[in-house]
Amino acid sequence: MKNFTNGALVMMIWRFDGSSEIVAKFQYMRDAKMFCEAKIADDAQRGANKDGSWFYLAVCESECEAQAYRNLEDEAA
Repeated sequence: MKNFTNGALVMMIWRFDGSSEIVAKFQYMRDAKMFCEAKIADDAQRGANKDGSWFYLAVCESECEAQAYRNLEDEAA
């Protein structure tokens, strides 16, 4: 993959093998973070990912920032 110097990427990463998929591209990191939060809420509402098989990673190369998002409610139960 080429360097992605402008904007932010959101990836879905599977824990069992570390494979990933780019699910969205945004101009700003804040938009990528809001997307991840919305995806986590949607997963929780649908009852998806109860076993924690995947998490979302927002990455912004130009800001040297990355943040992972996973559903903690299901893990607490």
